[in-house]
Amino acid sequence: MSGYPLAPLANIRTIRQDAAERAVMAAETKLRHAKTEREARAEKLERYRERMVKEKEQKWTKIMGATMKMEGLDKFWVELAEIDRREVSLEKDLMDAQKNETLAQEATQKAKGDSLACHKALEKLIKHRQIWQAEVDKENARLEDLEAEEFKTPKKRLA
Repeated sequence: MSGYPLAPLANIRTIRQDAAERAVMAAETKLRHAKTEREARAEKLERYRERMVKEKEQKWTKIMGATMKMEGLDKFWVELAEIDRREVSLEKDLMDAQKNETLAQEATQKAKGDSLACHKALEKLIKHRQIWQAEVDKENARLEDLEAEEFKTPKKRLA
């Protein structure tokens, strides 16, 4: 009896399935990192906003009722603008992190789909091998029966 004729294909599909499973694990790891990064940036922005409110109040309290030159007032407005610019920068960082997380989720879903497709392809090949093996076994049994019939002694006729 010769071996399964699609054995090389089965080996390739097994290798592909293993690679797809590793890709899923890598994508899930990237997704966890992206979620952690997004959470860290959201927390950083929240802490900054809390500090920013206090800092703005202090700056406003400091200049209220004080006499200032125009240069001092210009400096005050620049400082307030810098606080707002920093907040916008942190918001942009958070949006980038959210975008990265979304991309990581999509990559994870794609990797899972690819892994499932590889698994189904391998399962089909395994079922085919089982059917093929059953047919080979039937054929071998039939050949054994034929061979056994050839060696039977003919029955004598009573006449």
